[in-house]
Amino acid sequence: MISKFIDRYDEMSLLEEEWKKQDGSLIILYGRRRIGKTRLLTEFIRGKNGIFYMAEDTSSHIQINGLKEKIAEFLGDNLLKTLEIKDWDQLFGYLVQKPQKERFFLLIDEFSYLVRSDKRILSIFQKYWDTFFANSNICILLCGSMLGLMSDMVLSYASPLYGRRSRDILLEGLPFQYAKDFLKMRFIEALELYMIIGGIPEYLHKAKDYNNLNDFMTVEFFNKQGYFYREPYFIISQEFKDLKTYFSILNAIAYGNTKPTDIANYIGLEAREIYPYLENLIRLGFIERQVSILGNPKKGIYMIKDHVFDSGSISYSNSGRY
Repeated sequence: MISKFIDRYDEMSLLEEEWKKQDGSLIILYGRRRIGKTRLLTEFIRGKNGIFYMAEDTSSHIQINGLKEKIAEFLGDNLLKTLEIKDWDQLFGYLVQKPQKERFFLLIDEFSYLVRSDKRILSIFQKYWDTFFANSNICILLCGSMLGLMSDMVLSYASPLYGRRSRDILLEGLPFQYAKDFLKMRFIEALELYMIIGGIPEYLHKAKDYNNLNDFMTVEFFNKQGYFYREPYFIISQEFKDLKTYFSILNAIAYGNTKPTDIANYIGLEAREIYPYLENLIRLGFIERQVSILGNPKKGIYMIKDHVFDSGSISYSNSGRY
């Protein structure tokens, strides 16, 4: 049973504004896993005409064939299904030869998988945007969960798509006023739960089956088979390779080591070596740097920003996983 779609009024309004435009639109939607990107886009395209491709973490050859099937289905083109398409340039070249009279969308979910398997897709997108898509009836939506890759390869100044996107949307958690609608707990327990897991829709769906906070924490957080027990590991592992160092930093901060020198000493690194790791964690929203209003702006402290990392980093590190 599909759950009720809650909130996202602002994001839906922005998407609808882009849809109503006469020329091409290129929208980048990104955010951490389980934040509700796919659900938002599924609601947005409901009743609209277009191509929806859910990418997989596989080879570019398989990805090209997968999108080719979706395009052929949209066009009603049996010939395309039989053609051997070897690269992205051929595939988009075929699509632009079939101009559409009505507004249509091209939605690629988990676009970061395509970029990771073949970075040339970015320059190919640039080519067809500049030569055709920008002045067509297409609304392109590229959605990705790998925050580092999306920031560095798709949104950054160095990206071939820089300056071409119509809008980029960083999807964040639901505010408490809407998050509580998922929960059966008493108000005060619902608020406490929100402080632990934040407004991540997938997490709230997991919590909705519990009538009290104690049962939820016992089963889902402190049990080794619980949903949240290894969640920080899964999130970090998709972004970074040096898992041990990043988890050690999060663990250090969770134990109260909030100054760079203290964090470095805790994990056994030189102070100057810690800053690139801290910057990466800040950029992806896992930690934040706080500075006193009256203090020296150069002497900030680092705090865990992500709710689940704040709640789970110590218990997870104690499991010996890394």
